[in-house]
Amino acid sequence: MTTLRTLLHGVMFAMVLIGTGVAMGDDGAAHTANTAPTNPAAKAPAIAPHPSVIAASGGGEHLWFVLRRGALAASLGHVAPGMNEGEYRPGLPISAHPAAIGAWGGDAWLLFPPRSALLPRSHLLATGTRRNPATGLWISAPGDRLILQPQVPSEALVESMVASPEGVTAIFEGEPTAWQLRRGSWNRLSLPEPVESASKRRLEPRESGLSVLATSGAQGTWDRWRGDGEVWTQHPLGLDGDFEIQPVGGPALIALVTRSGGGEAGTTLERKVMTLPDDGPRLLLTLDDSIPEGSALAWFREAPYLIDGATGSPRLRRIDPIEGSIAAPVVLSPQRSLASAWSHLPILGAVVISLLMVVFFVRSIRDEREQRLPEGWEPMPFTLRLAALGVDLVPGIVITKFMLGVPWSAFLSLPWLVVDSDAALPMIVAPIVTVFIAMLWEFAFATTPGKRIFGGRVISMRADAPSIDPTPGQTLARNIFKSVVLQMQLLAIFTLLHPLGQGVGETISATCVVRRRAVTEAAPTA
Repeated sequence: MTTLRTLLHGVMFAMVLIGTGVAMGDDGAAHTANTAPTNPAAKAPAIAPHPSVIAASGGGEHLWFVLRRGALAASLGHVAPGMNEGEYRPGLPISAHPAAIGAWGGDAWLLFPPRSALLPRSHLLATGTRRNPATGLWISAPGDRLILQPQVPSEALVESMVASPEGVTAIFEGEPTAWQLRRGSWNRLSLPEPVESASKRRLEPRESGLSVLATSGAQGTWDRWRGDGEVWTQHPLGLDGDFEIQPVGGPALIALVTRSGGGEAGTTLERKVMTLPDDGPRLLLTLDDSIPEGSALAWFREAPYLIDGATGSPRLRRIDPIEGSIAAPVVLSPQRSLASAWSHLPILGAVVISLLMVVFFVRSIRDEREQRLPEGWEPMPFTLRLAALGVDLVPGIVITKFMLGVPWSAFLSLPWLVVDSDAALPMIVAPIVTVFIAMLWEFAFATTPGKRIFGGRVISMRADAPSIDPTPGQTLARNIFKSVVLQMQLLAIFTLLHPLGQGVGETISATCVVRRRAVTEAAPTA
């Protein structure tokens, strides 16, 4: 009866542990600790009847877009090389709508408006992507979080922002200069005098140098200013200053040109896709009412693409940069199902529940007889065991890094706190490699490099054992279960609660991690 009650308590405890891990992984809540907070001081935008795209940016083979999910909530999406047509990678959920997005290749930067009156500056966050060589899938790098960039140099709102191989460049309202974030610091870039005082300025994405579209002159028309070093050249575009321009770039210098006007039927919106060469604008396409207003334009795979989320899922429309024709929309779907992304969690949960049942069953039997350590030995303190584990993890992490090609930051994502299986893979593989190396050492020396440094070793607790050295079977068993504990670190609580410091692996294998007892000499009597 006592054994049955112990088993039931073990199952209930395991369910609590698994529920905690799943809850922290649900909807990416554990992944957004570094994302932008909401802005209570800002006026909340109206909720669109359907999700729409706030902004998009691309270049070459990568496309990044921000999909509106509510009044403030949004999510980041990504289309990359190797994906099938109609697929995209669901990115990070974010809790505020960015004011601007810039992307170049596999890197993306999002600029968020000021958080409040007490924090009056906008804040820039960045993310990147890389291909996992083990699965072939694209994952976030670093793992599933946005990284806060150096503080922006102005309290003014951003007027325009683009990305290039050199970094992020931004112009702020009322500022006479541009700013470029390069190698971790903001650098001031001078602008020509007509651009300094222009009422509208838009940066164009370029691989090198600076290109600014600005309204200047007595007529207030749009001009292009190109700067290479200190030399600036002006090219009149001839577009009326009433138009709003969203430069997209590409070899054809594509831009989305819009203008609002009044009429008997109310406010109308004129939208055109144009090329803006130096000799004047050329119309490619006039967008009709079939294209939702919540659409963005981005250069992607040698052509401009319109992207919107009016159906609840992002849709792409390719525009022919020569003929000006627009293709039928392609509805994007996630690259893989949610069940696939969560696949490691139920597997880990099932293993943990089974493991807990075995541990409680074994302990309920062994607690009937007292276990004692051999003379001259004492349990190795938990702090020293953690230090020894840290030493043992180093070669496993290094081998995993070069085997999977992941950044060092990928090892900060614990498997039971991460929904994305690819993001969890480094810390699934690294403990397995670590345990394999440690097991070889224990087979030969009954210790590991870390334990040897701190004076620890493994002994057998079996009464019928001919020596204190563990048998190969005991060493194999303790290391198999040790690899599970390294995946689900909460199981280490058993080591803290046991009087001899026996954890899950030691309980099942009848072993113990010990060190030599310090010998103290008695003081001589007078």
